[in-house]
Amino acid sequence: MNTFWFSVTQGFNHVLDINGLDHFYFLFILAIPFGFKRWKKLLFWVSLFSIGHTISLFFSHYFQTQILPSNWIEFLIALTILFTCLLAFLRKGEKKISPSLILLFGIIHGLGFAKYFKKITFEENATATLLQFALGIEFAQILIVLGVLLCSAFVVSVIRLRKNVWITLALLFIFYKVCVLIKNTFLELL
Repeated sequence: MNTFWFSVTQGFNHVLDINGLDHFYFLFILAIPFGFKRWKKLLFWVSLFSIGHTISLFFSHYFQTQILPSNWIEFLIALTILFTCLLAFLRKGEKKISPSLILLFGIIHGLGFAKYFKKITFEENATATLLQFALGIEFAQILIVLGVLLCSAFVVSVIRLRKNVWITLALLFIFYKVCVLIKNTFLELL
């Protein structure tokens, strides 16, 4: 497998890793209030998240920055998901989440992967690897968002569950999962 597809695949697998569902939870929460009518705004937010993720990988690779220990970063990642979930639950997500906040959350999520990214990157082609990795991340994130939108459309149109009930049930499930994640990451801080 050539390095282009290797890097794209690594980015893709990073997002869809069953042992690290932070991207999935965040994207699910971000997408669940949306419908297909507002897909452009959602895609813009997903791309901003990817850009933030890429910025943190770039700086951690080229400037050898380690802002916080990894257990603190994992805790902050869980808090970004919880905050987004609370805004969505209060039906304020689309109004209160600014592009700069999405970018910041992408940076925080990227910091969680920075140490591993350094291990899989060679210095002579680090920028190309980073961009290819980001492409894989973006592709996987778009697939997740598309899946959430299709699932929502199915639940609302075919199963005939009212949209606000579906959103509330979905958010409560993710909220529970994120609370468990926060508890586990908080215990690691102690």
